[in-house]
Amino acid sequence: MHRRNIIAVILGIITGILLILLGVANPLDYAGYIIFVWNLLGLPPELLPIALFVNAVLQWLASFGGITVIVGAILVVLKLERIGRFLIGIGAGMSLLTLLWRIISIFMGLAPLESLFIGFNGLLGIALILAIITEEIIVAEGF
Repeated sequence: MHRRNIIAVILGIITGILLILLGVANPLDYAGYIIFVWNLLGLPPELLPIALFVNAVLQWLASFGGITVIVGAILVVLKLERIGRFLIGIGAGMSLLTLLWRIISIFMGLAPLESLFIGFNGLLGIALILAIITEEIIVAEGF
């Protein structure tokens, strides 16, 4: 196994554990946003079910938060680097959206300012940085 992949696996497991301990899972359903943008852009209505299906699959994967990142790291060990990197990216991306939604909620007045500091948001930022680094250092063997 490539040395960078060994580091990625270690970081992925640490990141996944952090995300699990922080309780990070994406609470949002983007179907409404997808339908709105789809209609706004005038995209073909017959393709909308495909977009909603893809959204449902990604939402399902993101609902597992840190578990998705850990499974991605395990897949890197099993020499399935591309799929592992994809899962780590989903975990990192949806966790980032969760953090952004918390910040937006505060600025919109939906949550008190103190909630930014509750729930270990500082550790969430560190976990997100680790997840992004993990995803970026994975090397697909033979390439």
